[in-house]
Amino acid sequence: MSWTSVPAPGGSAVPEQPLTSRTFPKELLEGAVAALADPFMLLALPAPDRGPGQEAPQVLYANAAAEGLVGAVHGSPVHTAVRRVLATGTAERLRWVRASGDDATVLDVRVTRVDAATASVVCREAAEVIPGLLVDAYRIADGAWGTLSSVLDAAPDAFLVLEVGALDESGPQPQRAVLRHYNRAAGSLVGVHEHDVGRPVHETLDATWARRLTDALARAGSAPVRYRSRAWDDDGLWSAAYDVTVVVADPVVGRVVVVLHDATDDERSHRRLEDERFLAERRASYDDLTGLLNRRTLHDHLRRTLAATGPGRRVAVLFADLDGFKAVNDGYGHAAGDRLLAAVADRLGRAARVGDVAGRYGGDEFVVVMPDVPADWSPEATLARLARTLSEPVWVEGAVLTPSATLGAYLADPCARPGDRDPLGVIAAADRVMYRLKAARADGAGLPGDARRA
Repeated sequence: MSWTSVPAPGGSAVPEQPLTSRTFPKELLEGAVAALADPFMLLALPAPDRGPGQEAPQVLYANAAAEGLVGAVHGSPVHTAVRRVLATGTAERLRWVRASGDDATVLDVRVTRVDAATASVVCREAAEVIPGLLVDAYRIADGAWGTLSSVLDAAPDAFLVLEVGALDESGPQPQRAVLRHYNRAAGSLVGVHEHDVGRPVHETLDATWARRLTDALARAGSAPVRYRSRAWDDDGLWSAAYDVTVVVADPVVGRVVVVLHDATDDERSHRRLEDERFLAERRASYDDLTGLLNRRTLHDHLRRTLAATGPGRRVAVLFADLDGFKAVNDGYGHAAGDRLLAAVADRLGRAARVGDVAGRYGGDEFVVVMPDVPADWSPEATLARLARTLSEPVWVEGAVLTPSATLGAYLADPCARPGDRDPLGVIAAADRVMYRLKAARADGAGLPGDARRA
């Protein structure tokens, strides 16, 4: 016989007097125990103060069922497994496999120490116990599943349980996915129904959701996977977002749980914050009216450009000031003046080379930074081109205006002249050239070669 032990709760209280020292009417004891359908044995235990050579527990009494099932009679020894349990002094259940020829009987055995000198043993064939245990287990599991289903149905997130076949080294096979369970949120979101359970996913879902779930299953691995999936409309704009969690619940049968959390509001908030951040950065770096770099950003750009200029190369800074701009504001209004400024800014941006940067320095003043020009570069051709571009008519408030500006140029050499490493000093130098030219025009001295009037 082979034994395995399973802990059982509790034990009986020890009477004041050993059971074997009391007097019981034999016919009463035999009648009560013999009436039991289960095998029952009463064991006599050796005195606790006996040494190593003490007697082993013996059968004090066995009913007919015990004698027939395990061959227990008065005075017969007790199996070592039972003795081991008795030595611990606690009640315990054993699973006893009793082999007889080709047959084997599994017994559910309960051993209980009654007092210091007596213990009881009750046996029952496990076949009689297991069906009841299975029924109880099913009721517990069914109740637990009902509770879990209610909880899942109340959850705002969509849950789908899919089976994709046993997972091997090649990973899950989404094309084999079969729907096994879903909650109410999944039914509303994905569009599945009770009759879809047990059917392949690609046969039950529309193409969009089938593709999304296929993508989710393709990501399944030994650890949970989380990512964000976005839905796009026909115009290529996002319309919804979902946080997807993929968990392999049972790799043997390939059972995978997919959780879909509607993250549309979160995505919308995130994108709104990104747009606000972008606009804030743009407002901090660009002029609202013209879209050109503002003064602060222009200084930063010029500082980096001067620092990156090596020997033999120069940085050209062009300074433009509109002529008669105040008369435009006074005669046509500030809205017309703004339209004129925007038109000039647009033309400066279009006329600049690739790599050149234009900025609005303030009011009606503009600056163009031209990096990496050769040491022998002359500004005449560039200034003439800008003059032609700026002189094109502008239609403003029903009138045609011809912009006029004075342009000055300064060629900075930051390697040879330390003062040219300061962006404020370089711009001021170009500004001085421009004002000398404007003053010369006012005195009728004409325009020098490094300035043009448009």
